[in-house]
Amino acid sequence: SILVKHYGQEISGRSNIPGLVARMAVQSLLSIGLCLCVMDEKWMGVLALSAIFLVVTASYYVIPRKKFDLKFAVPMVPIVPSLCILFNVYLISSLGVWAYVRFFIWNFVGLCVYFFYGVMHTREPTSEELSGQTYRKTRGGIALMDIKRDSLREDTVLLSGERSA
Repeated sequence: SILVKHYGQEISGRSNIPGLVARMAVQSLLSIGLCLCVMDEKWMGVLALSAIFLVVTASYYVIPRKKFDLKFAVPMVPIVPSLCILFNVYLISSLGVWAYVRFFIWNFVGLCVYFFYGVMHTREPTSEELSGQTYRKTRGGIALMDIKRDSLREDTVLLSGERSA
């Protein structure tokens, strides 16, 4: 996200996102290759892939970058995020099979909870509610607020990109 924040902005009239995604994908693949070479102790492969990784990391300096006036910023962008990609891929690749099994089981459980909670606690507003009548939004039987929605006007403003004064 740090790389997208700094380099993903449209500065020169076109989006930098495709090039940024391609660079991050290449770095991820190079990280996997580096991990495999380190585990097999193929040091010439490690040297070659490290050089390519550094060239890809240096290529971020060619992308136009948005300047931010922040009180705190991540130091040495893009070097630190690129090294984070490398180290995280190495750590993930050094995990055992049972860690992946537990990971997928817990992700499945979490997705089920998320899905079934959403199904049980979501409702579609009625046509009377959408037509602009005032209705009371409730949560667990407790009234939270009265809402008056002028949907046609709000949707038109949102779609046109205009902002109200």
